[in-house]
Amino acid sequence: MLHLGRIRPVRMLSVLVAVGALVTVLLVAGGSSSAATTGGCLLQGTANLTPGLTKTAKPTTYTFTGKFSNCKGTGKVTGGTVTASGSGTASCTANTTSGTATVSWNNGTTSTIGFTTKGTGTLVQVAGSFTSGTFAGSKAKAELAFYTLTPQACNTVTGLPKASFIGPSTVGV
Repeated sequence: MLHLGRIRPVRMLSVLVAVGALVTVLLVAGGSSSAATTGGCLLQGTANLTPGLTKTAKPTTYTFTGKFSNCKGTGKVTGGTVTASGSGTASCTANTTSGTATVSWNNGTTSTIGFTTKGTGTLVQVAGSFTSGTFAGSKAKAELAFYTLTPQACNTVTGLPKASFIGPSTVGV
């Protein structure tokens, strides 16, 4: 169980988790650009949702930014930054989305990833493939936990517009 002090997980953040998972997938893929590498990284970041997530599932778009750190088994890649965007159907309790992410690695290389997400509650599972750049052709996956200081926003008309995420990612699976 993930414990983040007084920060409480939010079920409606599954869309955010999906985005975070995509980022995690990108970081985990360290190693050579064409060889299948098996490794992992910690992914952390923030997702922005439009419209904000509520209890009712509806079409949603998102963007997120994050950071990969503590990468192991990924060759010369030890970390990086990621940006992503996507869309799908989401609420504070579930999501199904797809999107793309771009990762800038610590060694000066980049990767592009196509991904899908499926989430329930605060946990989002991300599955994807590196489509270009470092790790092209490799598969990736991540499991992200989303959290916020304002979970009550899920009960408002405007919804929850932003959430943070953290979780492990793997590549070459």
